[in-house]
Amino acid sequence: MIKGKSGQIFLEGELGWRNDFAGEWLAMMEAKRCDFRPRECGELGILARGARETWRGFEQLVRLIKGRRLEVREVDFRARGELCARAMFRAFGDRLAVRRDRGTGVCDVAGSRRGRLHRGSVVRDAGVFLVGEMLEVEGRERVVALSRCAEVKEEWLSEEEVEVTEAVVFDEDLRRVIGVKRRVYRGVVLEENRGGEVDPDLAGGLLSERVLAGDLKLKNWDGKVERWIARLVFLSQAMPELDLPGFGEEDRRLAIGQICAGAVTFKEVRDRDPWGVLGDWLSGPQKEALNVYAPEKIKLANGVMTQVKYEVGSEPWIEEKVQRLYGVLDQPKVAQDVCLVVKILAPNQRPWQVTSDLPGFWERGFEQMKKDLAGRYPKHDWSGARS
Repeated sequence: MIKGKSGQIFLEGELGWRNDFAGEWLAMMEAKRCDFRPRECGELGILARGARETWRGFEQLVRLIKGRRLEVREVDFRARGELCARAMFRAFGDRLAVRRDRGTGVCDVAGSRRGRLHRGSVVRDAGVFLVGEMLEVEGRERVVALSRCAEVKEEWLSEEEVEVTEAVVFDEDLRRVIGVKRRVYRGVVLEENRGGEVDPDLAGGLLSERVLAGDLKLKNWDGKVERWIARLVFLSQAMPELDLPGFGEEDRRLAIGQICAGAVTFKEVRDRDPWGVLGDWLSGPQKEALNVYAPEKIKLANGVMTQVKYEVGSEPWIEEKVQRLYGVLDQPKVAQDVCLVVKILAPNQRPWQVTSDLPGFWERGFEQMKKDLAGRYPKHDWSGARS
C-alpha cells in the first residue's frame, strides 16, 4: 500500500519490504507512469519535479554501470530488499539505530546520538535499523528527525564490535542498586537485562556518588556535621603546627564512601550515623585541640556565653545583640590569636554592623546606633560599653 503525505511516500505491510527506499522507488515509478504530470502526481502525494530529477539520476547511474560492462538487474525490493539493506549497512554502519520509546519514536543512534523516527517510516516496529537521513528540525524544540531508514538484522553485526558490559545502576523506583548487563554496538544498546546479585562494594560506591551529587540525602549528615567540618578546616589552616588532617572534597568523598560501604539499598544508608566514621577521623589529642582552639562556644569578657559560627571559606564569627556585648572592649579571639568577626544585632535581631574592630565600634559607631534606635526601642539599655 502506498500512502502520500507532506511529499513523502512509504510502503507498508509486505514481508521483506521494511525499507523506506522501497516506498520511494514505487512512488517514483508511479510518477513515471503518469509522465511526471504535476496534477496526477499531486493526487498521489508525490512531488513531480523531485520524482523526475530522481529518475534522471537513476538513468545516469544505469548508463555508468553499463559503461563498465556490468549487469543491471531490474529493481525489485520484494526480491532483493535484504541485499539492499546489507549494502546500506556496509556503507552506513555508523548510523545504526534502535527504538528507545515506542510512543514518541525516540531512538538511539550510533555515536551517542539521538533522534526521533518519522512517524510514517516502515521500520517503526523493527528492532534494529539504519538511518539514511538525519535532519535537524526547528520548532518548539530542536529535534533531529530520522527518515529514509532500512531494517537490518542483528546477525549482520560484527561480533568484534558488539561489546557485552556489566554495570550497576541506581533504580529510582526500587531505591536500590541493581545489576545491568548490556550488549552494545558503537554506543547503541542492543539489549539490556536488569536484576541479579550485585557486588556490595560497587553498590556502596554508586550510593556514595549519588549522595555526593545531592541526589540522595543522609538523614544524620546535618548542620552539626557541617559545623564540625568547618571548625576542622579553619583550625588546620589557622594553626598548621597542630598537624590536623583538614577536610577537603576528597576527604568528604572518602567519609561518605565509608558510610555507604557494603550497602545495596538507600534505606540501608539513609539512617546511618556519620559519627561512626567521623568519630575516628581525629586522634585523642587532635580532638582536644579542636575543642580548645576552635570551640563551639566561648565566654566573652562580660561573662556572656556565645556560639562561634564556622563556615568553610569564611572567617569565624559571633553575633549578639549590642546589649549583650556591653563590657566586651576587645575583639574576641579563637585559635590563640585569630580575631572573630562580630555581627552586632539591633534589638529586632537584625544585623546593624559587622566589624573586625569592636573597639572602633564603641568609639565611633555605638553613638550613631543609639541615636537611630534608642527612640524606637526605649525599653532596652543604651548605656553603652561600660569601660
